[in-house]
Formats: sequence, C-alpha cells, structure tokens
Amino acid sequence: MKKIFLATAVTAFCFSFLSAGCAKANDGESGGARMAAKEIYISVGGEKLKAELYDTAAAAALLELLEKGRLVYYADDYGGFEKVGDLGVSLPKSDVRVTSAPGDIFLYQGNKLCVFVGNNAYSYTKIGKITGVDEEFLQSFLKIGEGRVEITLSLD
Repeated sequence: MKKIFLATAVTAFCFSFLSAGCAKANDGESGGARMAAKEIYISVGGEKLKAELYDTAAAAALLELLEKGRLVYYADDYGGFEKVGDLGVSLPKSDVRVTSAPGDIFLYQGNKLCVFVGNNAYSYTKIGKITGVDEEFLQSFLKIGEGRVEITLSLD
C-alpha cells in the first residue's frame, strides 16, 4: 500500500512540475489573440500611427523585415472598408475566419496587407491592430475613397 501511495505521490509531483513548466513556456501565447510587446509604425502622407503586433509567425516575420529597414508599398481601396496592397514579399500564413474591426491589420493571400476602417468577415492571418483612434480618423488617415496611397511600415 505504501508503494502505491509513494508511486501516486511521485507521479502527481512530476505531473505538477511538468505542467508548470509547460504553462510557463506558453505564457503570453493564446493562438495569436494576445498582443506581443512589439510595435510598428504606419505612415501615410506624412502622418504616422502606432500599431501593436499580435504574437503570430506572420507578425514576427514582418518585424524581422522591418529590423532591416522600412517597407514601402502601395494600397488601394477595397469595398470602402479597407486599404489593401501587395507587400512585395510573402509572410507565413495562418488564416482564421475573423470579422474585422476598425484598426485591424491582416495578411491576405500571404503577401497583401489589409488595414481596416470597417467590418468584413473573411479568412485572414492576424498581424496587429492600430489602437486609440476611431473609424472616422482611420478613414481620413488612410484616405479611403481617394484611391491609391503610399504606406510606409517602420520601427520608428
């Protein structure tokens, strides 16, 4: 009986120890839903906004690119609720079905970046979010309805 109790106690201790180690290793991760501590800047027409990156492989790859220098691309209106443009590079895709909200930044087809001012439901890869501004400001910032804009992504 003592052997069974001892074996059970040792097993419980090992399980607790291993579980605590796993929980610590995954701290801060929740399938890309939680924000990482990294930030980038989005510039359009001389104005700049800060965006917080999600903890995804695509966001990490974008951050790695930006550590080498600024990324400039051109984006066009789509549906009156977003600006979308080809980055000229592919990032890792992990598409999930989401409904966008103003400020959301998603990767589309692995090489296009979408910045939303409105709502749309589709499968995208999460990149990040512009916070602290409303839909009206974002429409003005992104020049929604005015056609193609040059967007610069940077770390400063």
